[in-house]
Amino acid sequence: MRLAWLQSGMRTGQVASLSRRRLVQVIGCALAAVVASTLTTLGQGLLETTAILTGAAFLLAVAVLLACRGAPRSAVALLLGTLTLLVAVLGWRGNGLHDPAILALPGLLVFTVMLANGRLFV
Repeated sequence: MRLAWLQSGMRTGQVASLSRRRLVQVIGCALAAVVASTLTTLGQGLLETTAILTGAAFLLAVAVLLACRGAPRSAVALLLGTLTLLVAVLGWRGNGLHDPAILALPGLLVFTVMLANGRLFV
């Protein structure tokens, strides 16, 4: 795969810049979704859920900063850990396995396959 990038005329620095930009976009989309959910739950008066979502939004903002400052592995680990913990806590506080938040777990698996390498799990 790396050879395909090099043969297409892109330099390694350009590939790293493109990867960093894509990572920031993925984290930014997750952050936007969490912020929208935070505002929705705040409007409904669910203060405990709002506090949980606010904490997750803060951690995702830190992940964006890490990605921008050149620590993509740390940013990916923080993104995946935050989203997994968020889904687990929301499912635990809700209806357990019958909670709609559990439906986000397959999406987390897709994020993991796209963003993480095998060393993240060792």
